[in-house]
Amino acid sequence: MDINNIVFYKKYICENVLDLNSNSITDIFKFIRFKVDESHIKECADGIRINLNKLDDNIIYNIYKQIEYKTINENK
Repeated sequence: MDINNIVFYKKYICENVLDLNSNSITDIFKFIRFKVDESHIKECADGIRINLNKLDDNIIYNIYKQIEYKTINENK
């Protein structure tokens, strides 16, 4: 995958995930928890943190597509 695309996907994820409703965020987190090693997930007092730089490019792309899909469907 092209590095420019991955940078775009990561930026899109960071900028748009918090605009989703809580059900959509929970759905995406369930996917991440299923696909990603627990060591990449950090639970904090203010929520969950995931270092996107440690994730496989395909996982990044899948997260991006889920957020894009949910953003479009929430705004209908």
